[in-house]
Amino acid sequence: MHQPWQQGKNLHAGPFMDDTGGAAVVLCEDEQEARLVMERDPAVIGGIFVSEVQPWYMVVWERFGQNV
Repeated sequence: MHQPWQQGKNLHAGPFMDDTGGAAVVLCEDEQEARLVMERDPAVIGGIFVSEVQPWYMVVWERFGQNV
């Protein structure tokens, strides 16, 4: 996930605290590009990680206004 991070595609990534896996938030134009990013990850290629792509809609909370 280092190369996608250098390219500005990997926004956040890391392991779950209970060591059951991990997650990455990858910025892509579409699901196909996301799959390519994951399939090219050396840890996925080497069989260390398995990947699963889940499209995600990020809520822009600012559109609901500010609570004080």
